[in-house]
Amino acid sequence: MIANMKTWDIYVGSSVDIPRRFKRHIRELRKGTHFNPRLQKSYNVYGESAFNFVIAKECSEKEARVCEQKFLTEFCGKDFCWNVAKVVNEPNTGRKLSEEHKRRIGSSNTGKLKGRTLSEETKQKIGAESKTRVRKPFSNAAKEKMRQAKIGKPAPWNSHPKGSEWGRRTVEARWVKEGKRA
Repeated sequence: MIANMKTWDIYVGSSVDIPRRFKRHIRELRKGTHFNPRLQKSYNVYGESAFNFVIAKECSEKEARVCEQKFLTEFCGKDFCWNVAKVVNEPNTGRKLSEEHKRRIGSSNTGKLKGRTLSEETKQKIGAESKTRVRKPFSNAAKEKMRQAKIGKPAPWNSHPKGSEWGRRTVEARWVKEGKRA
């Protein structure tokens, strides 16, 4: 939970790696790029010293989202809660966008590349070029360099968090699907 100690406003969140999550919040707030506009505005007005990062409840990884949802159900929608999403993992649930807002979002996302609007001629050129692009084969030196980089590292199916057998079955199934193995 992030709390502004001057206004007593809060932001509720959960994480399995709390120090990393707090560092991310602080980094984004300092850069002025935090995804929550109300929290960012408060940070800009009151400064970092007005904020306190609080662990409201410690729970297991499985219970974390359930606990967060309980807090959101209790606080979200009240004036002192900065959370926009009313449902955990569904950031747009409960948000109502006007037809004008939807139209503006749609028009801003059409035909753009890194902030530039492309002409139809440019789009045609990009499309034609992307269809003819073929990667050159790796040289023997490049292959050897990649092989050396992999020596001593586990194979992909041995490094999966759910275990090696699960990972092996998943990777092999993907290879069969892609036609790399029969």
